[in-house]
Parts: sequence; structure tokens; C-alpha cells
Amino acid sequence: MHQTNLDIYGHDPIPWSRALDQLGATATSDTADTPQTWWLSTTDPDGQPHTTGVGAWWADDRFYFTSGARTRKSQNLAR
Repeated sequence: MHQTNLDIYGHDPIPWSRALDQLGATATSDTADTPQTWWLSTTDPDGQPHTTGVGAWWADDRFYFTSGARTRKSQNLAR
């Protein structure tokens, strides 16, 4: 996977392990059963970003959410 840090300071990308640690902490916290809004970012065919809030669940090192086949996020992910 190619990764790029988009900050203007030239820092190294944040390691994926840091995100996994934070997701794991959320899944085991006192609020794990409380609905939360997560942000899903994809890119359109022309490269433009698309970000949308989704109801989601992080369990067993997997990110689960629902989306209709005709939605922009699903089409971007399928592509």
C-alpha cells in the first residue's frame, strides 16, 4: 500500500499500528456498546476526496459498516 502524509511539515506517515491500538482501545472501552459516528474517506474517479460519516463497528480487527450499492462511498470502494 502506498501512503503519503499530507501535512505541510514533511513528517513521516503515522504507522498503521497506532491506528490499530486506538481502535482496539475504543472497542474495549466502557463506551464500546455506544453507537458512534466514524468518518470514512474515499476518492472519486477523478481523485477528489469524499468523506462521510458512517455508523460502524470495530470488532476482531475488522471495520464493519453498511452502505447501499448505489452510494458514492460504495462505488468508490468497489472501484
